[in-house]
Amino acid sequence: ADHILEVEIVTADGQIRTVNAARDPDLFWAVRGGGAGSWGIVISITIEALPSMSISASFLVVVPNPTQDAKTLGIDFISLVGRYQNQLINSGIAAISVLSENQYILYFCWPSHSASLSILYPFYTDLFALSGNYTITSNTTAEAMFPSVNVAEQESIGPFSDATSFFGASTEASSRLVPKQMLSPSNPQSIAKVAEAIWDGLQIVSVPLKDNPAGTFTPEISVIIMGNMPAATKDKADETGANPGLYEASWHVLYGASWTVGVSQETYIAVTDAIHSATGPLSALGLRSIYQNEGSPWETNWQEAFFGNKYANLLQIKQKYDPTNFFTTYKVCPVRSFKWGDLSSDSLWRVLHGRPVQEHTGAMEGESSKTSLGTQ
Repeated sequence: ADHILEVEIVTADGQIRTVNAARDPDLFWAVRGGGAGSWGIVISITIEALPSMSISASFLVVVPNPTQDAKTLGIDFISLVGRYQNQLINSGIAAISVLSENQYILYFCWPSHSASLSILYPFYTDLFALSGNYTITSNTTAEAMFPSVNVAEQESIGPFSDATSFFGASTEASSRLVPKQMLSPSNPQSIAKVAEAIWDGLQIVSVPLKDNPAGTFTPEISVIIMGNMPAATKDKADETGANPGLYEASWHVLYGASWTVGVSQETYIAVTDAIHSATGPLSALGLRSIYQNEGSPWETNWQEAFFGNKYANLLQIKQKYDPTNFFTTYKVCPVRSFKWGDLSSDSLWRVLHGRPVQEHTGAMEGESSKTSLGTQ
């Protein structure tokens, strides 16, 4: 969103509009992060180009000592990464952790000109000092490992994402954004609380999958911690419709799981309930902000969670350019709650996903909406 210069879009009235900072600036602001599928059909985008640059990278696979307590080791490892996280993103380093009980994968990558490889040395030193707790089974690290972003994407970033992603089958996810102030190195207690909440969420997701029920893929569930927030553009939070929490975040914590043909209704409900509940420990710390693309469809108070203090402005812009809600996306800036028959959009979603219909509480301001309790 920060690098988009212009968008060509077909709006609900059938007009083809070219929107930018000078032409329909309100729509240009909204379409950059203010809710996918809400504004029209995008025909083309003009994006700011960056000069070619080499990419440095470090890829570690760490195994915790199986004779020690898995929870303690997991929380301590997350805390260790957390102590360095703010420094990493402020230096332009993207850090991605994929953590399960039995293995921790760390991937760092960054433009070579933005930081020397030596910036990771203090982290490596701390990790090596804990060799009795953790074993590094793989380490591929090099300055200017790739000559360009495209090569890094094709040879490393893309394959890594494909290997660790749970997308590709039926999937549900939930997430929370962790702000920088909660990962301040001067407040190790805060970092430890966040780390414990992340680990507790992982255990919640693991429970219904531990026996590898039919239709699921693996009992070894991971939490993905992405430290690739736009630190370089943190002062531009008001320039786009994207959740301000993205600009304040140091971590994006993502839970999820996949299933396929053969999964039972009981397993499906247990797994999706667990995914939604996994963010509960982080929510208990006051963390409510979410990156919408990996948000839960069952999120309560989703307006604030997905859009923060920008929701009211987004709603006004939606009413201006699409007053009849021609472009409708579930829990993405609707003008009002729509009903099919006697069901609200939330209830219809539940019916399509085999869920009990609950009282609908997601209506917009000034509208009352309620449905009957029961199972469809």
